[in-house]
Amino acid sequence: MYEIIAKTASQQPNVAAVVFEDTVTTYEAFIHTVDRLAAMLQMNHIKQGDIVGLIHSRTPIALAAMFAGVKVGAAYMPIEPGAPKARTVYMLDENHAAAILTDLPEIMDQYADYRIIDTSKQTMVQATEAFNEHIDYSDHTAYIIYTSGSTGKPKGVKIRQAGIVNLILHGTDVVGISPGRTMMCLSNLSFDMSVPETILALCKGLTVVLANEKEQKNPVLIRRLFEKHGIDTVLIAPTRLQLLTMYHRNLSFMSHVKSFMFGAEKIPGYLLEMIKANCPDARIYNLYGPTEVTAFVTYSDITDKVLIDVGRPIENMEVYIMNEYLEPVRIGVKGEICVSGIALSPGYVNDLELTDKKFIFHENVKYGSLYRTGDYGRMLDDGCIQYLGRLDNQVKFKGYRIELEEIEAVALSYPGIMQVVADIREDAVGVEELFLFYSLTQPINEADLRNYLRQVLPDYMVPTVYERSETLPTNQNGKIDRKQLKQGKELLR
Repeated sequence: MYEIIAKTASQQPNVAAVVFEDTVTTYEAFIHTVDRLAAMLQMNHIKQGDIVGLIHSRTPIALAAMFAGVKVGAAYMPIEPGAPKARTVYMLDENHAAAILTDLPEIMDQYADYRIIDTSKQTMVQATEAFNEHIDYSDHTAYIIYTSGSTGKPKGVKIRQAGIVNLILHGTDVVGISPGRTMMCLSNLSFDMSVPETILALCKGLTVVLANEKEQKNPVLIRRLFEKHGIDTVLIAPTRLQLLTMYHRNLSFMSHVKSFMFGAEKIPGYLLEMIKANCPDARIYNLYGPTEVTAFVTYSDITDKVLIDVGRPIENMEVYIMNEYLEPVRIGVKGEICVSGIALSPGYVNDLELTDKKFIFHENVKYGSLYRTGDYGRMLDDGCIQYLGRLDNQVKFKGYRIELEEIEAVALSYPGIMQVVADIREDAVGVEELFLFYSLTQPINEADLRNYLRQVLPDYMVPTVYERSETLPTNQNGKIDRKQLKQGKELLR
């Protein structure tokens, strides 16, 4: 990763690497920042194999810190500054974090028990050019991202540098992440959707327009960014684009976009038609891949397709459709999507049981190890894969992959809650909302329940709609019947 970004910087030193608010950071300035931060890490005895928490404001320095960690052989672990403290402490302690990289005084105060590296002082440090020749960078863990876990605790996914390099080499140009382009970064840095927007884009020589915290959430400010900077490459969750269309009525402000990339969420047909009507030069790509396979593993140009699929795997990756016995199924038959290849995660942090359950040795696959995604799909006649949904209760909501059971586990720990089900539903105007259905053993204050969830869960996992009932429907086995809940809220009355 570092060698690639350094080479890119040497080839185009005066090209804008990151645009943030009113500042432009050239590639030459960006790589100097990376080198100074790497020197700071070395001065603080950060070494190969260490984990560094990245709890930073959204600035170009945060992006540079990712590459700096990799340069010295450490792995960075992005954590949102506003995450609940208990969740942050859990992640730091589970990884025995060697330090926290931050520029925020409140983080320095809250986490004073940890080693703090203040990135605002990086300008006083002399850059280091040295590489550690003894580090096998290809097999080294580059970052750890935490995703939702069904036990009520998040799970840490380790991602190797080899998988990122494979994406840079084989998963960029094919979806329009190409030199000379300008790419928007709207995603939180703790979310793997940010990897194409930052690491891939910078290594390929694009200009990254980094939205600040206000711009991320404000449709008017997002529109201004597109218009001001001529953004022509964008990776966006369908739900976020839906909200933009509801506010602006159309996508005329995106008329110069050449590449739209979506994740494996359901893409409403009207969105595709609106893009085609407003962005005549755009190609529309559907990407698929859980965090465990490094950002995305398949892609499909769906611009002119009627049946939406997720396409074929990038080079050095393979995708299989398997039955419950991990045997390949015939074309057109539904099965579990399983992935193999050099970009697979080595597993979960401190969870050998889950790692062994999800990452299976399979003698009949080229790369030996097979990751069971928990998604189901089928192979189409043309070799493309159609994504059909989750085998369990993990869902994508507003671009985030979440375990509904994690929300339920936290809600059930609140005094007075007897039964609970979290689910995604559409509201009266067709916008997806996160619902919490519950029954009680004693009266509670709903506002207090909501505040309790906010103290434990990140904002995107806190339900926005609450429905109380005397009891939730159950099946013959006495378990809550989710199928009945899917049929409508009237069943709760």
